[in-house]
Amino acid sequence: MRIAIVGGGIGGLATAVCLERQGFDDIVLLEQAPEFKEIGAGIQVSNNGARLLRHLGLEDELRARGVVSRGNYYYDIEDGELILETRAGEWGEKTYGAPFFHIHRHHLLDILHKAVVRTRLRLGTAVTGVEQDGRVVRLTTAAGDVVEADVVIGADGIRSTLRAELFGAGQPDASGYVCWRALIPRERLEGVDVPPSCTAWWGPDRSGVVFWVNGGTHMNFVGTVPSGEVRSEAWESRGDIEDLRRSYAGASEPLATIVNAIDTPFITGIFTRPLLEQWTVGRIALLGDAAHPIWPFLANGATQALEDAYVLSRCLARGSVDTVAESLREFQQRRWGRVAEVARVSQEMATVYHLSEPAAIARRNEQMRERAKTDPYGLWLRGWLWGYDVVSAADAPLDRAAAAEAPTLV
Repeated sequence: MRIAIVGGGIGGLATAVCLERQGFDDIVLLEQAPEFKEIGAGIQVSNNGARLLRHLGLEDELRARGVVSRGNYYYDIEDGELILETRAGEWGEKTYGAPFFHIHRHHLLDILHKAVVRTRLRLGTAVTGVEQDGRVVRLTTAAGDVVEADVVIGADGIRSTLRAELFGAGQPDASGYVCWRALIPRERLEGVDVPPSCTAWWGPDRSGVVFWVNGGTHMNFVGTVPSGEVRSEAWESRGDIEDLRRSYAGASEPLATIVNAIDTPFITGIFTRPLLEQWTVGRIALLGDAAHPIWPFLANGATQALEDAYVLSRCLARGSVDTVAESLREFQQRRWGRVAEVARVSQEMATVYHLSEPAAIARRNEQMRERAKTDPYGLWLRGWLWGYDVVSAADAPLDRAAAAEAPTLV
């Protein structure tokens, strides 16, 4: 079976790894960038993603490059009081079968890249068109080449060319928020006591999140603020440090010190798209952000792409070149409910994080604290997400493959 993957990000490389592990050896990956280089910032690989990487034999590399998290700590941004703690560290490993990791995006990409053995990587190759006739798919590149395949996987992100070709161009919608990002060397944070955990500060109408990456040598900062607080000239990759500091004026410690330690902030808009009802057309399927962009407030977008990649590989392995369309439809059936729940709760968490009315903030904080008294491990909030076993779900009978239902938060 000839397989073409469009996009060399986390979803695309993970798909290549998973397909190789299922025995496929005629795979080509087309990536428009001329090289795999260090881009982005820190990301989180929660227990569900780490368990899959363990299954793929990549846990040692993940441990070597990442930081094992003790848990998640959520504070009020103004008074610094602890709102909620969820212990996803040692307890999470015993319960969910793998640790929770923080890692630089580039390091995870490098781990996946090195795990690709037989896939042909064509860098600097932009796909500009696609057509199929029921028997073969033809991809046209910007250079005028035509790549033929029995199945094509679109893993080319939120601005996916394949999504546009299949379902219409349409632009992503602005969320109303922008995201500040920075990597801060540990030596700039002398006296700041932040454990190896995901530590977050909530509201009003903004949030700040930090965790350690690069083996603990750098702190990753992610700050979400209303887009109106950023001057128009800062809508570039590098933002104005004064805009950042104004947005966090009055923040409690240690967040205030962390923000003041940042010297080079970068800024991106947070964009959304509706969840597609259909991810497949004939012999073509979308996965990851190309199919279902997810708000970042569950920190699970990358892990959902990993889960997609594994389920897709299993569905194709159970079929044949003659049943590709059926295999791709099965892939969507197995994944749609899971992704829909992650997408819903991620969007709800955007509201929970960024409440602005004092009464609503006080109500949220009290409810979270009350929950923590009887559920210190955060099972109600995250157990459905972190405890998901995609390896089992990929092979379960379809009527038993449904994902656990998540809580309603707002």
